[in-house]
Amino acid sequence: MIESVVIIIIGWSNAVGVQYLLPTNRVKEFTRSVVLGSVFNIILNIPLMKFWGLYGAMVSTVLSEVVVTGYQFWTIRNEIEFARMFTNLWKYILGGIVMFIPIFWLDITLHTSVISIAFEVVLGIFIYLLMMTILKPTILNKAKELIAKRRG
Repeated sequence: MIESVVIIIIGWSNAVGVQYLLPTNRVKEFTRSVVLGSVFNIILNIPLMKFWGLYGAMVSTVLSEVVVTGYQFWTIRNEIEFARMFTNLWKYILGGIVMFIPIFWLDITLHTSVISIAFEVVLGIFIYLLMMTILKPTILNKAKELIAKRRG
C-alpha cells in the first residue's frame, strides 16, 4: 500500500520527463532529475531502513520518486499551465477510489488464486472505465476527436 502512490508519481514523471523533456532536447534536466532522485534514495535508505526495515525502503522509494517528479515539474514550471494539466485530477482520483474499495474487499475476502486475481483485474478495469464514462474527463473528448479524424 505504501508504494501504490508511486504508480501515479512515475506516471507524471514519465509524462514530463520521457514525453516532454527528452523530445524537446532537455536531456540534461531529465538526467539531473534521475540522478537527484537516485542520490536522495541512497541517502534516505540508510537511516530509514535501519529504523523501519522494509517499510523504510518503501518510504525512501516513494520520496525519491517525489524528488524526481518534483524537480521535473519545477524545471518546466514556466512552460506548462499546471492548473490546466490537473483539471481532471479529481475525476481520476475518485474513479480510483471507487474502484479500489470493492477490489480491496475482494482481495482480503477471496482466497488468492490466478482466477481470483484475474477476476479482480477485470472487475477493476470495468469499474474504472464505468467511472470514467460517468465522470467524463476531457481526455475522452480528445480521444473521440482523434478517432473521428482517422475515420474521416
